[in-house]
Amino acid sequence: MTESEEAQNTNTSALRDNIERKGKNAYYYAHGHKVNGPKWDGKPEPKLLSKEEFVDTTSSANNNSAVLSDVARRSLAFDSKSTITSYAFCDEEAKVKIYVNLPSVGENDGVDVQLEHTSSSFDLIVRNYKNADAVERLGFARLFGAIDGASYKVKKDKIIVTLVKTEALPWARIGDRGGGGNAE
Repeated sequence: MTESEEAQNTNTSALRDNIERKGKNAYYYAHGHKVNGPKWDGKPEPKLLSKEEFVDTTSSANNNSAVLSDVARRSLAFDSKSTITSYAFCDEEAKVKIYVNLPSVGENDGVDVQLEHTSSSFDLIVRNYKNADAVERLGFARLFGAIDGASYKVKKDKIIVTLVKTEALPWARIGDRGGGGNAE
């Protein structure tokens, strides 16, 4: 062995050495992949790794769905007029429940809640929540699957929207991203 080979062998870790000698039969083979992501900058805040350009889906020049980016395709399902962007959902066998946190919504007598739906969309409208002219809205133009009905319950600090599924299939998300859902 030459001096450069010996220096290289001393610089490799025991894990790498074991994998190099025994290949796929090495005890540490499963741990042998090298991390190829960006180096951590030491800050706990999230770091934007990539950015996709948003395609305006309202202009007539961009109506061809084959040209739309993934970001634009996802935005088609989530209604752009929605002011409520934070919610949680629970996928049950026959229904999907959507939890919308609105502090003190149930304690405010002047709040007007409306729920409109079709077999493939829904729109939750909350009027007079923050003030007399305020309108809070959560809507999806295309749901992940078809629904037979929708209802809501107003609790002290949240509104629970229940969507009754047409078929008892699992939903990965609320909105359909284009071709991935169960909606007809």
